[in-house]
Amino acid sequence: MKKTILALATVVLMGSAYAESQYDSDYSSQNFWGSDSSSGRGTGQSASGGDTHMIESNVDSLIRGAYSFDKSKTRGSDAENDSQLDLVLNYAVKFKDNWQGGVRLNYLKDTDTAGDRENYGFQVGAFYNFSENLMESMYLSLFTGLEFSRFYGSGISNDEVWKTTLAFGKRFGLARWNVAHLVYSPEIALVTANSTVGSNSNLEYTQNVQLRFLQFSLFF
Repeated sequence: MKKTILALATVVLMGSAYAESQYDSDYSSQNFWGSDSSSGRGTGQSASGGDTHMIESNVDSLIRGAYSFDKSKTRGSDAENDSQLDLVLNYAVKFKDNWQGGVRLNYLKDTDTAGDRENYGFQVGAFYNFSENLMESMYLSLFTGLEFSRFYGSGISNDEVWKTTLAFGKRFGLARWNVAHLVYSPEIALVTANSTVGSNSNLEYTQNVQLRFLQFSLFF
């Protein structure tokens, strides 16, 4: 487990360093040719600025849900994709120079071995940014809260899970490609879940590492 976390963290850091070097190279080239740096190009921020509010979504999960190749079939029904919808949506607001507080909504609809299930989750948490320029900063985030699992099948009880997510990531502003306000924000996350309903639960706990490559944030 520790080797897996170390390997994934190394990949994220190497990717961050490479993207940062490309960014510095592009910015230096723009200044050399006399471009107007005040326009916001190369700075990682839009010309109009604005980083108080942030909406973030993980596109990996949406694609995984919409284009899942995993299928399951239960007796008396047609085969269907195991994941039909997997949505993770964050909203955060800056309350100090390097800090953001926020909420996270999770929704999962998929097919389990014993039937269909739906998960609803609500978490609260915070981001610590290593730079005051939030749109170009590395960050740590911690979110925690309840997730409710409802199963539509025989022999399985509904469950309530306490879910905690610790993540490290790096944001890259897209202003140098004339895309204002939108930020590319890949991260590596450690997700733990513990059942809260005791002996009636089908789950005691789970722990997994997620590498979220297709994650984007909108600042305004």
